[in-house]
Amino acid sequence: MIIDRTKSVKISGNNRFAELAVLDEAVFHINDLANLWNIRNKNTLRKTLSRYVKAGFIFRIYRGFYSLKNPRDIDPYLLGLKAIYRPAYISCESVLSDKGVINQSPREITIVSNVSRRYKVETKLGLS
Repeated sequence: MIIDRTKSVKISGNNRFAELAVLDEAVFHINDLANLWNIRNKNTLRKTLSRYVKAGFIFRIYRGFYSLKNPRDIDPYLLGLKAIYRPAYISCESVLSDKGVINQSPREITIVSNVSRRYKVETKLGLS
């Protein structure tokens, strides 16, 4: 599906969520939504997202990071990789435990990237 962004068209809330559903993505950064919905004013975008969160249409994971699903229902590996918003990979104890090389399940997911950040996201299994 090709979306023509050259025309200035007011998009209703229903169409906005249809556009998100077509992408088949679970999580979005605020810049992704600004580009997709063609909203250039950051205040307008933040207010729109705030209203959608309050109405229960989307979930705010943290500032500038949103989801169509409850974050507890999203794969924690996917959340971690999307939170970094840069090229990254899952590493260390996380992979070793997943592949059965070590018996202990890590309390945190280790993701390697060129940025240093710490996030805590509550999942079905608890904090990760």
